[in-house]
Amino acid sequence: MRVIHMTKILIVEDDEELQIVLEMALKRLGYEVHGSSNGVDAMYQASTLKPDLIVLDLMMPWAS
Repeated sequence: MRVIHMTKILIVEDDEELQIVLEMALKRLGYEVHGSSNGVDAMYQASTLKPDLIVLDLMMPWAS
């Protein structure tokens, strides 16, 4: 029996529209996608979800 591993991707983006577009596109390609709009939540999700890839907005403010 083959085990299929679904790649987990965490998108960290404060632009809600861009985050939604990225999530939809990646989900259509078969990825498990999670989103975060702030640095604190992103750090929590990264530590709990253990994503295979993080797409990070480098210009996003980390504190609100």
